[in-house]
Amino acid sequence: MEQPSLLSRFLGLFKKKEDSDVREAISELIAENETDTDSSLNEEERELFSNILALQEMTVEDVMIPRADMVALPLEATYEETVALMHSKNYSRFPIFSEKMDDIRGFIHIKDISNALNTKDFDCRKILCRILFVPTSMPVMDLLSKMRKEQISIAIVVDEFGGTDGVVTAWDILREILGDMDMTEHEDVNAKLIQEEGGSYLADARYPIDDLEEELGLTLTDAEMEEEVDTVGGLVLYLAGRVPDRKEVIEHPAGFEFEVVEATPRALLEIRISKKDAGTSI
Repeated sequence: MEQPSLLSRFLGLFKKKEDSDVREAISELIAENETDTDSSLNEEERELFSNILALQEMTVEDVMIPRADMVALPLEATYEETVALMHSKNYSRFPIFSEKMDDIRGFIHIKDISNALNTKDFDCRKILCRILFVPTSMPVMDLLSKMRKEQISIAIVVDEFGGTDGVVTAWDILREILGDMDMTEHEDVNAKLIQEEGGSYLADARYPIDDLEEELGLTLTDAEMEEEVDTVGGLVLYLAGRVPDRKEVIEHPAGFEFEVVEATPRALLEIRISKKDAGTSI
């Protein structure tokens, strides 16, 4: 069996749920490849390896989004204000502050906004999630380990007085590592899955298939598929044997329909998943 690429192994650090130290895992990747950068690694992997090496010297300040560029919501934001921001910005998590940006209370996730059933009684406090607070001087490797341990992929960067300096997510760090590579070809760790009214799901094509199976509580891939399918889009491509057209519906043997909502001639972008027997209900 062909060995997984360096990139696949690195992205796996973000997907695995078992307890492990990211610093240790990355150090092992480096140790394994230090003497092979000219032989066994292709050009893309050599660039990735070089960026991983540089990661060891970086602090949170090097990768954070500064305060002036942060996108956040006040604690008293209405449902309409929250949804408007959600549609205007391509983020899956939004920090929430009380009165001023130096008083961050947590964050809300896009899927919790979309799942709000009673928009009139919408309150950010009801869906508020715990956020990490880290100093600018923290090494990026330590932050990755903390994010893994706490299972929280967003952190507020604070100064020596406790004020907000910026924000950093696991995806910001991943961008540093991928460098100038075409990131649209790789799995997006922040790819979204939104449950719609009626029970159907709207998913980014890059949403991990393992996470979808966990959400639905069933298996959508067999042993053969597992070798080739990592994302929802990959599953649809496998089932269709080609790149389906926009609005085309691909059926799954388990009784599900995958409707292509958005696509380009070369790639799937957004997919709606519904139970075939019950229309849009899952």
